[in-house]
Amino acid sequence: RVLDAREREREREGGRRESWMGMDGDGRHDPFGDEVKGVLVMSETGVKMYSKYYSADLVGMSSQRLSDLEKAIYEKTKNNTAAKIDNDMMVIKGHLVLFTFENDVFFYLLAWESQNPVMACSVLTGIREAACNVLSDQVDFRTVMENLEYLILIIDECIDDGRIFEYDANTVVQRVILDERTADGQGGTGSGVQSGSGSGDITLTDALAAGLRSIKNSYFNSR
Repeated sequence: RVLDAREREREREGGRRESWMGMDGDGRHDPFGDEVKGVLVMSETGVKMYSKYYSADLVGMSSQRLSDLEKAIYEKTKNNTAAKIDNDMMVIKGHLVLFTFENDVFFYLLAWESQNPVMACSVLTGIREAACNVLSDQVDFRTVMENLEYLILIIDECIDDGRIFEYDANTVVQRVILDERTADGQGGTGSGVQSGSGSGDITLTDALAAGLRSIKNSYFNSR
């Protein structure tokens, strides 16, 4: 299956590290670890397009506190013009926030305040460049929302449960295309998600697409 093959590849390229999420044996954060706390994508008007969090403090945060953090990140960065050219960073509510803007889409990575930002900057650049490549340089709010499954695949290829796995945009794009072709080729059998009706399997791509269509229709109809 696609996910099984991806996991085997990750095992071959280095295996599982003894440290988890950058923590050493005493449970303290390793400032040189190649991990991030979360990913956030927003529009220039402050609409959350996608988020995924990995660290225990963010995963365990209440919905209200997490929403307040996301709003604070947006408010403190929305007028930053440097992020339209290159990555920028600042500390917001105790989190190191790295960010870059592409048209009206804002990409954020959250890391530890004490963390060396070099690897995080690299993966943020990789996500932005891969999105531009896959979407033919049409990275804007509507196009991204209409193709959100590709952004999700790009992020998952770059970050594995918080660990930075890949940051080269060309490599990420190749893997996303391979995953898409493999999923399309599997049809209704194999590693698809089981449908509740018992009428057969659907692929992960089909399930994502159906859910995304519902989200997009609800959003655009409300505007």
